[in-house]
Amino acid sequence: MQNSMQRSILNLKVKDKVRLTKIRSILQTNIDSLQAIRRLKWDWAGHVARMGENRWAKILTEWNVFKKRKKGKQKKRWRDEIDNMLGHSCYHQIAQDRCEWLRLREAFAQQRAT
Repeated sequence: MQNSMQRSILNLKVKDKVRLTKIRSILQTNIDSLQAIRRLKWDWAGHVARMGENRWAKILTEWNVFKKRKKGKQKKRWRDEIDNMLGHSCYHQIAQDRCEWLRLREAFAQQRAT
């Protein structure tokens, strides 16, 4: 995790002159923040998948730009992590079953980010 992200989680500034070792020790005792962020992302994806088609949050989250993509390694899209975890791009169907979606949430949170 980046130093600036660690500081922002604890609401600290550089001018506060708190050593990184102390910040890391505080964060070790708390919930792993990356896993917490991944759980929130998973919950939001399920929430959006269950929304009506005319909701702005759904339209903006699933929006695709129809331009030709550049050569080389492609930038990751918001839903790429979810698609990779499930092995396909039909997460909307799985999200309709809340029990199954919640069961998969912890597996997604524990998965290493690549």
